[in-house]
Amino acid sequence: SYFVLDMATPGIDVRPIIEMTGGNHFNEVFFDDVRIPVANRIGDENDGWRLANVTLGNERVSLSEGGVLWGMGPTADECLDEIRRRGAGDDPVQRQRAARAFTESFVIDRLGDKIVSAQTEGRDPGPVASIRKAKSDPNAQFLVSIVKDLAGPDGQIGLQNHDAEELDVWHWAYLFSRALTIGGGTSEIQRNIMAEQILGLPREPRP
Repeated sequence: SYFVLDMATPGIDVRPIIEMTGGNHFNEVFFDDVRIPVANRIGDENDGWRLANVTLGNERVSLSEGGVLWGMGPTADECLDEIRRRGAGDDPVQRQRAARAFTESFVIDRLGDKIVSAQTEGRDPGPVASIRKAKSDPNAQFLVSIVKDLAGPDGQIGLQNHDAEELDVWHWAYLFSRALTIGGGTSEIQRNIMAEQILGLPREPRP
């Protein structure tokens, strides 16, 4: 079953995980004899798995909106503008990488249109959200990697402190982008969802 939980409930221990950016977006959460009243249940009893999948589908939609880093940091257009500014067009290899990133960004936007259309019709985003996340997160990593590479030797110098996002957004974006294909459902999980729910392939063996 599906419940909401007041994080001030006794017995909850939240331990921050400090990332290589110097910031904290993830935590370990421990429950020690935590009691949740039945009034906190959402939906019917034993309907939690379905609701969890609906929640995750909508989360994957929201993670892909705005900035390329889960709504934070630069947008895809800002990344492409920075790639142009740093002279990607002067090098045929970097120009091809930028063209690939632009093409992927265009496809991702069209998938977003498909999801919005489904939502306006009252339908859940479903496995299309997994397709978009499986494409958008690696593309975001690719975009910020191009920016970092175009910085040349200067790109190896980073600002390792909690203000890195404010002081050097591109260095912070490069480091944080490693989390994209892990959080919100790993890329492997997204591919399983697409394989099972779209292609109708057999489920992976469950131990």
